[in-house]
Amino acid sequence: MSRARWFGRDQREALREGWCVIVNGDGQETIQRDDDQPEVFADDNAAHRHVTRCAAAGSRLHKAALRYVFQDEQERYREEGR
Repeated sequence: MSRARWFGRDQREALREGWCVIVNGDGQETIQRDDDQPEVFADDNAAHRHVTRCAAAGSRLHKAALRYVFQDEQERYREEGR
């Protein structure tokens, strides 16, 4: 299975909405609010809820973000199921 990708243009589009995909201190990708725009989302959880809701509504950008962020967990679950 091919790895999900998150492109620079995706990140720029996300930043226009006030959120982004970053690598956290554990080296894992995660969704968080853009701290340069704190007026858009109250916190990282609010940004993540926004991305999840938009993905559920069919947004390509938001679905791509969730696929990218959670791909390592999905691969780990597949390997454990073998």
